[in-house]
Amino acid sequence: MAGTQLSLEMVKGVLEDCAEYGIKNVRLYGGEPLLHRDLAKIVEYAVKLKLHPFSPRMQFLLEQKFDELYEAGLRRIGIGFYGTGDGYDQYVQRKNKWAAVERGVAYAREKGGDSLTMSLAGS
Repeated sequence: MAGTQLSLEMVKGVLEDCAEYGIKNVRLYGGEPLLHRDLAKIVEYAVKLKLHPFSPRMQFLLEQKFDELYEAGLRRIGIGFYGTGDGYDQYVQRKNKWAAVERGVAYAREKGGDSLTMSLAGS
């Protein structure tokens, strides 16, 4: 539902179900995951349950949120790739977002090093 987020307790319950049923890879998505107020706590809990969280669309806020998520245990991220420069900005209908994506990816590569897996996803 637009404008709402699953509660942390509800997400923890789903993660516990995943662990119980042997599901190891958990994709965190739904709009822009970086906007969820409890994303770092969700990642940390998933890792505690020996799950492998993956966030497929981390782009605009990656530079600002990376340290917290990396510390929580996130090691697999995806970047939405819809072009470069002005083409990207036109696709997402927001100015100067390509520059934010470039900074975020560079920051994540520098801080995450060899322990980080990044992938590109297009439309």
